[in-house]
Amino acid sequence: MSRDKDVNRNDRLSAFFHSPTLTGFAAISCHQTTPQQERKPKTVSAIPSTLEIRIHLVNGKVEKFVQDDPQAIAILLTNIQPAKLFSQPHLVIAGKYSMTLYSCSAITMVELVMDGFPDWTFPLGIEDIRQITEEEFWQRFRPEEDQRFVREQPRKVGEAMVGFMEIELRSGERTFVELHSKVPGKLDQLHVISQLASAPCLYSRRMGGGVSFVNPANIVRFTFNPGPPETSTTAWPAHHKPSAES
Repeated sequence: MSRDKDVNRNDRLSAFFHSPTLTGFAAISCHQTTPQQERKPKTVSAIPSTLEIRIHLVNGKVEKFVQDDPQAIAILLTNIQPAKLFSQPHLVIAGKYSMTLYSCSAITMVELVMDGFPDWTFPLGIEDIRQITEEEFWQRFRPEEDQRFVREQPRKVGEAMVGFMEIELRSGERTFVELHSKVPGKLDQLHVISQLASAPCLYSRRMGGGVSFVNPANIVRFTFNPGPPETSTTAWPAHHKPSAES
């Protein structure tokens, strides 16, 4: 009788984990943790020994989990499809003593904190996207000193280009990223901006190591610096008013 109950229980669990609600994301064994010391990012050449998962929610909360089994970490990183991370109804994290389901519509950002960066390519021919601090952003983006950062400045197709993006999330958080790419053709420039703004997931190298996934469904504002010289005919011609003049 006890064996029959165990079989029925296992069948129910199997059906639950393979239901349409939960497919698409590897459930891994994790437990809640405290922040780790940040380290300089590098490309992952070996599976990290420790992984911290940070779930940022629209209500401003950040929940943290940790995994220290290299085999489980390898399975997680292998199964993640960055472009589809927020396309599923739920993100599931299975720990030793509990299982947590997050509605993807309530997630603003997911961080994987670890040594290095997974060997993933970036979309749209972009060579690198990495997180920076707001201080680094203002240190590097100086259009009054460097004409390359003036939006209407002509650029040669194929030359190296550095751009910046400020993303404001529904929770009130802001994140800054630096993009490295080649200048696309005139017709492709607006296409790249449009594709970034409508992508199902935006991911970048995380400061200190790891990767950051932003959920575009919970982005309230993009600011591209400097942005493409050509804009759509519906764009309003205006610039930011300095806060001192508000």
